[in-house]
Amino acid sequence: RAVAAAGLAAIAAEPALARVGRPAPEHVEYARALVDALPAAVREAAREPYGARALVYGLLLDPADDGVRRAQLAHLAAGPDAAVHAATNALAPALAAVDPSARLPLVDLALPALRELSPAQYAAFRANVEALIRADRRLDLFEWVLGRILLRHLEPGFDPSVTRPVGSAPLPRFAGPCAVLLGALARAGSGDPAAARAAFARGAERLGLALPLALPAATDLRALEGALAALATVAPSGKRAILAAGAAAISADGGVSVAEGELFRAVADSLGCPVPPLLPGQPLHGAPDMPK
Repeated sequence: RAVAAAGLAAIAAEPALARVGRPAPEHVEYARALVDALPAAVREAAREPYGARALVYGLLLDPADDGVRRAQLAHLAAGPDAAVHAATNALAPALAAVDPSARLPLVDLALPALRELSPAQYAAFRANVEALIRADRRLDLFEWVLGRILLRHLEPGFDPSVTRPVGSAPLPRFAGPCAVLLGALARAGSGDPAAARAAFARGAERLGLALPLALPAATDLRALEGALAALATVAPSGKRAILAAGAAAISADGGVSVAEGELFRAVADSLGCPVPPLLPGQPLHGAPDMPK
């Protein structure tokens, strides 16, 4: 399976969970190193609103289908903001060279600039993101992750009606949504059905609920959204248990791929439990349990 060149084959999920919401200095340095390795034009673009929008659009351009890519760029060109379209075109070659492991740190770098958009600019930005994602009539994992993170971090600042409930429901009521979530995490790591089943079993064992022993049938990302909406109502201690189970699932084979790490980050954000970057070189066994 593909693993990021930056060494993500050896990263540990559970040690990062011990610091939910509290990144250690080494996590900050790791993220900074990823950002510092980016092309200067990309770093500079992320720090101002025009460039930050173009950066997100560039990450969503289809890397394999020229027809879809042309349609995406045509959509941007037809909009009222020609400067953002031009900036997207200008950034595209540099973004194509960005290592996949740096994509989410780059989005994090762009979030402050995106918060500076006017309400009208944000509405247009959100509409463009949705249009670029829909351009190929399918939703892939990175598109879903990126859309989820953008909404989670930006929407409350532009829509006061958006709330983030802490949650108080007991975890045992949510065996079904937990199975959907663990199934998605297990499948993100491998196309091998046996490996996915083993990852699911590892996560289910860690969670300790009466989940089905078999990996659920493949679910689409809309089903995962429904599961996360339900799990957002769980009490904080239950959410930590869910993330610990997810960490066990994605590290079941001794390594964490870029896809697993990105999905895990989106899940943690959705549950209101942001985790620090997953670091290379940490041991996967004997990791500390999450705090109660």
